[in-house]
Amino acid sequence: FLNAAFSPEEQAAIPVTEVDNSAAQGCGEWNTAGGNNTQDRIFLLSWAEASRYFGAIELEKENVQARTEPTAYAVSKGAVPNSKDKTENGADAVPWWLRSPGMNQMSAICVYNDGSMVFGNVIGGHTCVRPALWIDPESEIFKSENPRD
Repeated sequence: FLNAAFSPEEQAAIPVTEVDNSAAQGCGEWNTAGGNNTQDRIFLLSWAEASRYFGAIELEKENVQARTEPTAYAVSKGAVPNSKDKTENGADAVPWWLRSPGMNQMSAICVYNDGSMVFGNVIGGHTCVRPALWIDPESEIFKSENPRD
């Protein structure tokens, strides 16, 4: 994905990140092991991060900020937008996976198309992947050739 989606210059601006998979990143109600921490450039958000960055809350169905629309690529691969649930810009929303486990090892938490966090079976379905990454603002790609004073 990294090589297909980003130019070499853009890749240079994406640092390797220590991805925390501790219990603090998952739902406190479930004591499901999240696995070892990893070092990644591209990752999925956790339960805690989706809550922090998008205000996602378990069973909170009116959170428009946490809703996302699929890309054309995702639709071509089977993403099915829900016309009932709209994003902030009025597009049809889709559910998206988080990296945090659900109630057991066969499930993971996702942000449902209505903006709520729920857990789902990872074996099937139409839940999308919403990659996350950090950007180094000091990277060469952000430096202007004509800097303004």
